[in-house]
Amino acid sequence: MIYDLNEVANLPDTFSLEDLRVVCHISKRTARYYLRAGLIPCEISEKKTHCYTIRKEDLLEALKEYQKQPCKFAIPKALNDEKRQRQEALKMMVEQRILSINCLPEKDLKSPTLKKYYQKRLENCRDMMNPPDIETLTGYPRKVVRRWCVEDKLHCIMLDSRIWVKKKDMLSFLCSAEYNSIMRKSQTHLDDIHEIYRKIHRGG
Repeated sequence: MIYDLNEVANLPDTFSLEDLRVVCHISKRTARYYLRAGLIPCEISEKKTHCYTIRKEDLLEALKEYQKQPCKFAIPKALNDEKRQRQEALKMMVEQRILSINCLPEKDLKSPTLKKYYQKRLENCRDMMNPPDIETLTGYPRKVVRRWCVEDKLHCIMLDSRIWVKKKDMLSFLCSAEYNSIMRKSQTHLDDIHEIYRKIHRGG
């Protein structure tokens, strides 16, 4: 706990859990533990709101005890473990939600993170890419890549009867709504979508 006795002195004779949390600079969970464990005496009503009533004189006595035996006010490891378990469960739920996504939201297609991500993916690629290169990059078979080119979805040039795609054109396609809207995505494409979503929404 970190507290200022002047702030405590300015409290009303009786106050709430929220007041205790603010004046002692502790979390609501910690404040609730102190009250439930009897470390800071209080009256508990059955009402859903403002159910804890603390007297200022009781808090002052508790703070004296805290100065003598701070270890007495330590949060039990079991409670910290329970908090960590809840946090891990929440992370797992969020990750499962991300893994269920098979298209980036439309607004994410305008995010600079999307372009930066694919620029990094293209970093070691040749300036002129052929279908086998693009297959390695995207996970889509070269016949699909050729179809993109034939249907003019992916801009290409023909040299000696072979398809070539400039790296900048490949980047534009990867960041496009056309690429994002492919129905049957390769696993590589899905992995990219999930990683981009994490970076945009979780700062990963």
